Amino acid sequence: MARREWSEEEEEEETLLENLTSLVDAGLWQNDNKWFIPASFVVLETQMQASFPHGGITKFHIEAKMKY
Repeated sequence: MARREWSEEEEEEETLLENLTSLVDAGLWQNDNKWFIPASFVVLETQMQASFPHGGITKFHIEAKMKY
């Protein structure tokens, strides 16, 4: 899979951070190693696709961005 460029014009990073914050507030982030539970990434992918339907943002892109 090719590396994805996150668009500043679409404010994708800001939206990702807002969605991550909402998951933390909802308690969907913590597992044994203080990281997001796997189901969180499914929720994030759904939220990002709703915000940017033509962006093609997947769970893989979100995880890669967070590791970066």
